[in-house]
Amino acid sequence: GLRIDPDYPTYIVFSSATEEAKTFKKFIADFPGNQIQLTSQSEDGNLTVLLAHSDTNPGAFYMYDAAKDKYTSLFQLFKGLDTKQLSSAEPVKFAATDGTSVSGYLSFPSNMKKDAKVPLVTLVHGGPHGIRDYWVYDPEVQMLNNEGYAVLRVNFRGSGGYGEAFEHAGYKHWGSLMQQDIIDGTRWAVANYNIDADKVCIMGGSFGGYSAVQSSTMAPDLFKCTVANVGVYDLEMMREKGDILELGFGDSYLDLALGDDIEQLRAYSPVNYVEKLKGGIFIAHGEDDKRVPFAHAEKLAKALDAKGMKYEWFVRDREGHGFASAKNRGEYYERVAAFLKGYLK
Repeated sequence: GLRIDPDYPTYIVFSSATEEAKTFKKFIADFPGNQIQLTSQSEDGNLTVLLAHSDTNPGAFYMYDAAKDKYTSLFQLFKGLDTKQLSSAEPVKFAATDGTSVSGYLSFPSNMKKDAKVPLVTLVHGGPHGIRDYWVYDPEVQMLNNEGYAVLRVNFRGSGGYGEAFEHAGYKHWGSLMQQDIIDGTRWAVANYNIDADKVCIMGGSFGGYSAVQSSTMAPDLFKCTVANVGVYDLEMMREKGDILELGFGDSYLDLALGDDIEQLRAYSPVNYVEKLKGGIFIAHGEDDKRVPFAHAEKLAKALDAKGMKYEWFVRDREGHGFASAKNRGEYYERVAAFLKGYLK
């Protein structure tokens, strides 16, 4: 059997399935609305530990005894979390400007009042190539929903899971087609759902941080604020600094993903176009980031300073590509929540 993810996770169990696959099919039926992962099994196949999880279930582990046909609950991830406050994700699909079909997920606050217009945060995934958003529990999405915002996640060109041609379509188009998909998706959501067009922000980390700033320079009237975490802001610098260059395939990957056209790299680098930004910007970074060196954040801040533009700054030492410290993560999300409130409430 296999699992496919066109929108919701879907399982296909072949007619020639083994007994183990038939048992897996039973798990799917016994835990409707959940993804199922087998984490371990006894040598005789009688005992199986499985994980059931969904967009509103962070994950629960069970032991299944085949001989007794019995489940024993082991433990729940994020135990004590009030699941009534969690929001479901709806798979969506729209046509980009050039007609390309693009998919994603849209979720709304669980306590949203009927017919009330809500602010929107477009949340951009990292990667970008081969990575995608899935129908899973995402604590960042739930935090934003809980703050009262709709959340859109776009699996733009370059994302994985939609075929080789779709993924390759993002190569050398970081600052154009990929951002246009994100912008088109945001405009589509505003036009087709009860979203307040005057209260839209964009947020992301790593490539998502790059996209947050780049999309905001391309559509400054659409996004009222930008949250950029550990983002790439100068593509020329990415070809010169960072641990991707230390990998055996690093240069080849950068040639494939970015290309070596200097003029294009400069055109796709938001650090060169900060004057186009109209909304507020929040910059977060770890000083020990090896993947996207802190120099990217410094250069973006310097460009904003040169234009006399204000920004919020959240930087922590002894942090790398993302905040590993629970204390720093907590402070980061508190600051992000306060920043967004200033533009979306």
